[in-house]
Amino acid sequence: MSKPPPSVIGERILILDADDAETRGLPDLLGRAGLNALMCEDAERICTELDLGAGLAVLTEESLTPSSMKCLVEALGKQALWSDFPLLILFGGIGRTPETHLRMLDLLEPLGNATILQRPVAAMALVSAVRSALRARGRQYQVRDLLEGREKAVRQRDRFLNLLSHELRNPLGVIRSASYVLEKVGGGSLLAREQQASIGRQVSRLSRWLDKSLAMFQVVAGQVRLHRETIDLVSLATKCLRQFAADDTNADHQLALRNDADTLPVEADGQRLEQVIDCLIGYALETSPPGSRVVMELGARDGNAVIRVRDAGKDLSDAERANLLAPADDTELPAEEGPHLGLALAAALTELHGGQMSASSGGPRRGTDMTVQLPLRAMTARPAPAPGPVQTIPKRSKRILVIEDNNDGRESLRLMLQLWGHQVEVAADGSAGVQKALARPPEVGLFDIGLPGLDGYQVAQKLRAALGDTIYLIAMTGYGQPHDRQRALDAGFNVHLVKPLVPENLQEILGNLV
Repeated sequence: MSKPPPSVIGERILILDADDAETRGLPDLLGRAGLNALMCEDAERICTELDLGAGLAVLTEESLTPSSMKCLVEALGKQALWSDFPLLILFGGIGRTPETHLRMLDLLEPLGNATILQRPVAAMALVSAVRSALRARGRQYQVRDLLEGREKAVRQRDRFLNLLSHELRNPLGVIRSASYVLEKVGGGSLLAREQQASIGRQVSRLSRWLDKSLAMFQVVAGQVRLHRETIDLVSLATKCLRQFAADDTNADHQLALRNDADTLPVEADGQRLEQVIDCLIGYALETSPPGSRVVMELGARDGNAVIRVRDAGKDLSDAERANLLAPADDTELPAEEGPHLGLALAAALTELHGGQMSASSGGPRRGTDMTVQLPLRAMTARPAPAPGPVQTIPKRSKRILVIEDNNDGRESLRLMLQLWGHQVEVAADGSAGVQKALARPPEVGLFDIGLPGLDGYQVAQKLRAALGDTIYLIAMTGYGQPHDRQRALDAGFNVHLVKPLVPENLQEILGNLV
């Protein structure tokens, strides 16, 4: 069965043949009115043509048998959200009471958008009703085209954002690794060391801003899907605070933890909840002057787990605090960048978890208190092991294979790993990396994902199949969405790290390997 041309497909009038003179005459009548009619031998044909596209269907009461009603109801129930397919039903009205007509309407209710015409139907009334239904159906097709256009634009936007993220993270990774190496090898004037520290701070700032911006786009677009599990908030918050404390860019601040509970079990997406905590601490650090103290407090109140982060910035007015947490609407992102974006993201993610976030005064000259409350689980969560201190020296030198197609990134990463005492081999593409790994199996593989030829996923699959669990695989990539992480784990990677790599985090991972 050939598909009708697009110019007429949405205006076709499907007529269910009732094997009578009146129905057989409808195509000719409608044709004289300049309308395109198609006679269908049964309800199954109507349903098939409906899938191809049509303007409306004309039925008679004789054609509405139980089997045809079932077929039509099932087909109409599968319509897209934009579609409300119109039906014209020809009924005889002679000798029937109003009560009978109303009962018939109730029986026809499952068909949805049905208009009843009483027989015998005047040609003018029939053609007018058909044209009116076609105009309404035409509007539906316009809505469909608009929705498809918006969906295409959203897909293009998402592809652009992913590409932008990837292309920004690669040079940021090189800058961070090179800056780390320069800092560790020492030398240079005081001015040079100060500039290296400045580079490190700005790389960290830009990296965090990039993460928050992409996450906020996901929230506004309704793309965030929470993968809930029982999380111990004490362990997670402590881990986040220690990561900030280990970052040299935060050396000018004092970070403190006050904990009133051994464990705080919540039902949450661990990765998203970590973003909330990071945003709270990041805001406090950015608004607190150097040398000041930032305090995170953990506890329970009224059936909720409570996280409170106190900064040492200026005491804001009620209006300023309300503006910080102003929710983004369905079409706009927060107008301000920096700390405001992070707080808007934290508030949105907290709300998705069924919690609340608030801002209050910390008192005169005590800055602002940011508080997140999340429902506590009734059961006791098994606390995750507390993260140990950041390793400064690896426990044992390891054989590491780095596969990275960016020359600067490959070289800076090799130098950083060698400074930690590891034996490092490098490869510029996936095929060369696989050959080196099979010839001399490394203990650790550190692979970029976007490699020429064999990509990082394919490399991981090949080496996992050949070497089993004797190799520890670390993915490093500019793609940091949740599905990117899952894809890496499915391919055989043990860990998924997003560029720019935080040297202390990578050093801790390697140091904890036996």
